[in-house]
Amino acid sequence: MEQQTAFGWKKPIQEEIYFYGRGIETREILEHLSNNQSVFLFGAQKIGKTSLVLHLLREDVQQLQGMLPKRHIFIYIDFNDPHYQAPTNFWDDVMGEIGLILNTQKIREEQPKQQKKNAAPQTVEDSEHKEEVEDTEEEKKPVGHSNEKITQFIENTTKKYQLTIIMDGFECLVEKKAFGTEFYSKLKQLTGQISNLSYLVVSSKNVSQSYQENDSLQAASFSDIFFTIQLGLLKKRETMAFLKQENSHAIDINRKIAEWGYEVTGGHPYLLQIIGFHLDSYSIRTNEQFMTHRDEIMSKAITECSSFFMNLLEDLSTEEREGLLALIRFKPIGNIINLLAKKSLVRDHKSQKVFSEMFDRFLHEFWGDFAENKPVKIQFQFRQKIFLVGIASSFFFIFMGSFALLSSILVLGAFLFGVGILCFLVVVMFFNDESYPSKQMLKS
Repeated sequence: MEQQTAFGWKKPIQEEIYFYGRGIETREILEHLSNNQSVFLFGAQKIGKTSLVLHLLREDVQQLQGMLPKRHIFIYIDFNDPHYQAPTNFWDDVMGEIGLILNTQKIREEQPKQQKKNAAPQTVEDSEHKEEVEDTEEEKKPVGHSNEKITQFIENTTKKYQLTIIMDGFECLVEKKAFGTEFYSKLKQLTGQISNLSYLVVSSKNVSQSYQENDSLQAASFSDIFFTIQLGLLKKRETMAFLKQENSHAIDINRKIAEWGYEVTGGHPYLLQIIGFHLDSYSIRTNEQFMTHRDEIMSKAITECSSFFMNLLEDLSTEEREGLLALIRFKPIGNIINLLAKKSLVRDHKSQKVFSEMFDRFLHEFWGDFAENKPVKIQFQFRQKIFLVGIASSFFFIFMGSFALLSSILVLGAFLFGVGILCFLVVVMFFNDESYPSKQMLKS
């Protein structure tokens, strides 16, 4: 079934008409690759990494950036595929794809010559050409997987071309023990021996995280050859263009609805697909229709994204979780904001709120800090009243106890004074661990 819109598929976008934004990243990546500079592209889960790679593979996109597709070969390997369990599978596919592409290009170049010939029974010259192609195919088959054999093969078959090997799902490769130091060292060594070779590594984890999980990467110093690019949230203009589907004219929502879509999704491509799907399913075109179904759409979208949000939380370190929890509790979080920004959990490095309203609502419900159907302000006022009553009661007992002691009523005075001190300690300790600390309560 052909893809009709960019909405609801929850998969990488394959058709150019449904791809929006990423202009800066596209130019930057292709510029580095055209200069044979390897690139490490990382971003959070479902942030649109594979969609961007598929966009980069289009010849018209490469031409717009001054790249000559006929002189640049791209080999795409997806390590999410369980087929890649050992280095031999990887090199078999890489070298096999190179041979296939070169043979295809050779046939295309010779087609005009063949068209000039009259349709006639096969001549001796035709037979010789057929044998030549078969011989070429035989030469392109990989023979062994030693460093020397691989280097020789790639050098012989890419003398006239630039070669970029794309390794998607690199975080899956890092987890496979069969790919050890020798494999990563071989990859690095090839870039030093072959001037027209580069890599585009695509991962949901940055280099430092990958290093922590795989000693072989450290031993091979594999990260030294890369220029790192982070893929983050879409900008507001890109988000609105995606929701309005300006290229395909699939739906025609107004600016106000598109701006709402940006706020609730924060520019996250995965959330945009889901929100766009529900807006389209309700045939939202006017503000009246939007106001009627807005809460229903929001509720359905959050339910649909719950598993995705849970995966985001499971992937966080203890420090990052504490920072995220502090952020939704309106507490200062210091340098942790930079860690959250790298995982696209906040809008930017200066932002003091999570990246989308959908995620914010999910976090409040998940951690149970607020009642499900009560506004935050009401919750705050209720806690504030309890806190102030507790403080007032403490001071009342302390005052009465002090008065009794001064009046020589020692037993009663000691009792009241003790109750007041105890009450004060309990209140302060309790609210210090809650969503709103005592200092914030007093200031309010």
